[in-house]
Amino acid sequence: MLALFLLSTAIGGGLWQYHRSGHAPSSYDVVVVGAGPGGIAASIQAARMGAHVALLEETDWVGGQMTAAGVGSMDEGSLAARNSGLYKEFVQNVMAYYGAQHKSVDTCYGGASSICVDPKDGQIILRRMLDKESGRLQVYTGTHVSAVIKRGSVVTGVVANNKQFTSKVVIDADEYGDILAKAGAAYRLGNGTSDNPAAQACVQDITFAAVIKKYPGGVPKQLQFKQPPPGYSQELVKHFAALLQQNGYPAQLRPNGLSLTRRSPEAFSSYIVFRGLPDLSNPNNYDVFQKDGHSITRTSLNLGNDFPLKGQLSTKYISDPAVRLQSTCQAKLLTLQFVYYIQHDMQETSWSIANDEGYNTPYNQGQHCAGLIGYEAFEDQMSQEPYVREGRRLIGTQTLTSGQLAVSWRDEKHIPTYADSVAVGYYPMDIHECRAPNTLEPGLDTASDIPSTHKGGAFEVPLGVLIPQTVDGLLAAEKNISVSRGANGAIREQPITMDIGQAAGALAALSTKNHTQPRRISAGSVQSALQSSGVVTTISNKVGKL
Repeated sequence: MLALFLLSTAIGGGLWQYHRSGHAPSSYDVVVVGAGPGGIAASIQAARMGAHVALLEETDWVGGQMTAAGVGSMDEGSLAARNSGLYKEFVQNVMAYYGAQHKSVDTCYGGASSICVDPKDGQIILRRMLDKESGRLQVYTGTHVSAVIKRGSVVTGVVANNKQFTSKVVIDADEYGDILAKAGAAYRLGNGTSDNPAAQACVQDITFAAVIKKYPGGVPKQLQFKQPPPGYSQELVKHFAALLQQNGYPAQLRPNGLSLTRRSPEAFSSYIVFRGLPDLSNPNNYDVFQKDGHSITRTSLNLGNDFPLKGQLSTKYISDPAVRLQSTCQAKLLTLQFVYYIQHDMQETSWSIANDEGYNTPYNQGQHCAGLIGYEAFEDQMSQEPYVREGRRLIGTQTLTSGQLAVSWRDEKHIPTYADSVAVGYYPMDIHECRAPNTLEPGLDTASDIPSTHKGGAFEVPLGVLIPQTVDGLLAAEKNISVSRGANGAIREQPITMDIGQAAGALAALSTKNHTQPRRISAGSVQSALQSSGVVTTISNKVGKL
């Protein structure tokens, strides 16, 4: 259905870049690779504990899935997620930022008590949080890590943009788990491992989310489609129409006013509520309770444009750079086709990709797909990276599985607890396709452990999921921690990833301070440091509702 396209490999420097690596100090206590939620939290926590930190990010943006990938609706699972650590700070900053401009954050997920952040605003807020630690924390955007430096089995730094960044601890917080592979750490990929790859493994769908907005004065000409994007077909029209139709069902709030009763096919005014975003370019305030979404003027396309990674594409998307570029372009094309469907078939002619998100940086302008000639104006304004749900996962000293999570969700009186717990999550095991029994990991997951409904509950995350079995000087701090495929569906969301990243930052700081490897730091000292920073480390000490 979709033609394969290749991305340009040019990498530009970021407009928001604090430092260019050519003028960077060469030695740090901690180097964090990847400025997503986990990497940001790890960097801030380590800096606050006295470590000198370098945060390296390949794109021109910070924020990962919550900003650079365009997923501005926070997946919390429970209001209790807002009571912990740096995610709590982020939520407070978001509320203050929009509150000062008399804007609601209750614009997504069909109800009150949702945290919805326009990606450009989310990046501003995260940049301010990073700026406060600038005395000990340096951020490098537009910085590609090409190699890991090792001394025996100990990681001692990375090579990025042809410069060495040496450190006592490296934290892998990138989207794919690339540093795990470069460091020679054992990892899982699909239902195989680095030592025993699975030929027909698959990983969850990616999505090239895009922010679209309503242009009251008309869509700029360069963002109007003159013809269908390549590959637009009746098969695609049927796919989109099953989700979204002009005569579709309108949004209906449940009596408690906290969520949507969603039915397919939806009306456009219902669809945009799901990922609705605050819009500072709109002089009027709105929330999801006003006219069933008709007032909303900005939303994220992150439903109906999942791109499946099947067969050999699946694991090669993670492990093969050329396949990753091709699949990323396919996912981008699918989103362009969806925008065309909205403009043309749905006749929503005042909507198109937002041209005020700030995505059109040198990095993005270097990511044009060779097969999308003539669509560069659209590409420049699209997200800086795809939403990646599953990549390599560390094989750590402990592994969190779907069975362990499922126990607590079936019976709250028997929730598994860990003496070394460093974070508490609440989100369900949300797996986007690739969940058939033969795609799960023998001995770690069973199909019966993964709910077919969106059901979840509180669960603890032990410290050992951050620590490799044998490699030293290395920690994991994103969706690449030591979990099964099923458990990955519950720990890949923004709030819990931020908490886990904060734990990795505390462990790294204690390791450098005590001149010893992270695996030799006691869990108690990590828990104490986190609790002093306001992190809820165990279910027993979680704070009540806001």
